[in-house]
Amino acid sequence: MESGRLKARNPVVARMSNLRSRAKPLGPSAPPQSKFIGLKPSGIVVDGLGKAVLVASCCLAAWGLTTVNPWLTFCEFLLPPIILALLWRPNDVPIFAFAIIFQWLQGFAPVLSSNIIEIPLSQLAEGDSLPTAAWLSMLGTLATALGYYFVVRKVRTGNCRQALNNLTALSRKKLFVAYLAAQAIVSVLSALAPHMGGLRQLVLAVTAVRWVPLFLICATTTLGRKPSGWMWATIGIEVAIGMMGYFSQFKEPLFLLLIVSTASLRSERKVPYLRIAAVISLTVLLTAFWQSVKLNYRIHLSRNSGLQDVSIGHMERVSFLASAANSLTLEDLKTGLASGINRVGYIQFFAHTLDYVPSQRPHENGALWAGAVLHLFQPRILFPDKPEIDASARTIKYTGIPVAGRERGTSITIGLMGESYIDFGAPGMFLPLFLLGVFYGKIAKYFYTASSNLVLGQAYLAAIFLTYALYIGMSNISLVGGCVTTSVTLVVVDKKMGLRFLRFVQREPMQGPKVRNRSLRTRMYIPAA
Repeated sequence: MESGRLKARNPVVARMSNLRSRAKPLGPSAPPQSKFIGLKPSGIVVDGLGKAVLVASCCLAAWGLTTVNPWLTFCEFLLPPIILALLWRPNDVPIFAFAIIFQWLQGFAPVLSSNIIEIPLSQLAEGDSLPTAAWLSMLGTLATALGYYFVVRKVRTGNCRQALNNLTALSRKKLFVAYLAAQAIVSVLSALAPHMGGLRQLVLAVTAVRWVPLFLICATTTLGRKPSGWMWATIGIEVAIGMMGYFSQFKEPLFLLLIVSTASLRSERKVPYLRIAAVISLTVLLTAFWQSVKLNYRIHLSRNSGLQDVSIGHMERVSFLASAANSLTLEDLKTGLASGINRVGYIQFFAHTLDYVPSQRPHENGALWAGAVLHLFQPRILFPDKPEIDASARTIKYTGIPVAGRERGTSITIGLMGESYIDFGAPGMFLPLFLLGVFYGKIAKYFYTASSNLVLGQAYLAAIFLTYALYIGMSNISLVGGCVTTSVTLVVVDKKMGLRFLRFVQREPMQGPKVRNRSLRTRMYIPAA
């Protein structure tokens, strides 16, 4: 009765209550959704985008049969439409689909480089096991995608089309202010984190909040509204901060803008082809530039100390990058682009692991993944004597290759594929990778169904997946601990501040009495403009 009186007294609340932001399981009465590639009694059904991707993949697969790695290239090119069919649903922002495609690319890049230089993969420096590593990496990526699909296949993303349409109610100026505030908080916390001891991981998890205003600013571009200066200013700040660091952290914000732009491909909105092409071109150009100046720039950053440390001020960094850009030649960019393509690939240490395990060291029978889970339940604040993570020591142990480690301020990992193989061999390695996909799916299902707002839920997923699901080179210890800590932190942020944040960034404040009924508050949605 109280809920009914509130609706009658406040028509704005009534309208928001009817715009259900939670996801529901598919049922008999659920409206049909178009399928990228789906099955019906009459046969296989493919939508327009699915046909285009399928035709392109088949053509590239046919070309692959003419390369020096024919069957491997053929199968690699057939995997993307399968991944997209499993993970990309209409009117959804394809965050996890992009992450898995990028994982696939990291396994495929060495194959592509081998085809371009016309030297078979087995004859490259990493040895005879590199083709096997590429095959297993491809199948491992598919196993992760299947695990995610197994969890979310019956979960609808609610009124996702309506959710994105309601983003017109947001003020991008206010979002930009919120982004600057979040970026300031991130800068302070990042500086404090090394001195926080057992709270370091939690402090770093809080820095994920910057993704929320960043996602919302980029998501407004999916509505057909012309991108504003606020959005480009935000992306520019992110790229500049990423370029001035020791690592190339400028790619993730560009990936995010690309993801929310491609969401229009499977909706009724106007597709921003020019923006998509511009973002891809900018990412390629910046990658080529970074790879061409990276070595000298890092020496300059660390003052030739050999450590992964930044010892110079911001203005000196800007001056160095500007000077490097001014003296850059086309040949430098070509070399940088080739280096960037090689850098994307991350199966070389996996190949060395195949040569070393089990011939030199036995399989661990699950010890590495069990250690990653156990590490999660031993927070450093309660277990101060817990040993530090040393990924380089693990790489040396299971590949026999001496690599730089903590003494040089660096960390070199085998990667998820190699660690899964060390534990269970092949094909047993696909089980933990499938369960990893289930783990990702559980996180996605929660934010689709239990977050205070569907669009905020997707912003949280962007923060998680673009940090912990994008790279197969990440160690399982860092992935499990960081992913869980960040997810829990964002759940708390959503419960305490989610709706308040949405009210703050609206173009016009909501009218009417404050709603105290919990059932209505969780249903609140951004009111249409």
